[in-house]
Amino acid sequence: MKPKSLRTATVLACGGAMVALALTGCKAEVGGGSAAPTTSANSSAQPSSNGSGQASGGTSGSGGGSKAPVGQTGAARCLSTELRADIQAQESHSEEEGFGTLILTNKSGRTCLIPSGWAPIGSGGPNYQALTATRENYPGPGTNITLRSGRSVFAGLKWRTSPDCGATSGLGVSWYNSWIPVRYLGGPTGKPPICDSLSLGTIQPIMNGVNFT
Repeated sequence: MKPKSLRTATVLACGGAMVALALTGCKAEVGGGSAAPTTSANSSAQPSSNGSGQASGGTSGSGGGSKAPVGQTGAARCLSTELRADIQAQESHSEEEGFGTLILTNKSGRTCLIPSGWAPIGSGGPNYQALTATRENYPGPGTNITLRSGRSVFAGLKWRTSPDCGATSGLGVSWYNSWIPVRYLGGPTGKPPICDSLSLGTIQPIMNGVNFT
């Protein structure tokens, strides 16, 4: 669980109203300062909008360089090869519950688009198998994010854990019919294995408020 000072949720608004992800998303630009929500921008390509990611058909589009949707600023969708994925474990006061932050960083030299939605998690890489997960609008609806080079986006994760589960190895993020290997950054409670009951928060442009409490 995060320290109280970091648990303040930053609520993102689409013109003052919360809008279903399946219809529209806010749009934010990340880089060169704070993320500033602007006008609504529709996108049919969400990082995850069906079932449990790769195992049920994967995310829409392709991570291999096929035609990608373009955001309002003219940026095409980020490809899997342009993103680095990290998971930072967060403090938990329960031996049966784990928390973490997924961090996706634009390692390319161009600005690219992160469509609104979720980023499914898999294990057993390099032959990844998607983990069954519940997608939650936490801390609110997702946003279409214009991500500049070197900048990151964030999503909260929580799961049931136990020493009896065994290690969860070879984690990856499912991204448009491809996988991004995950670096594990550790945390205050070590590396708690993911047993089941994985929940995914929506991808957000700032870290404050994304972690489940």
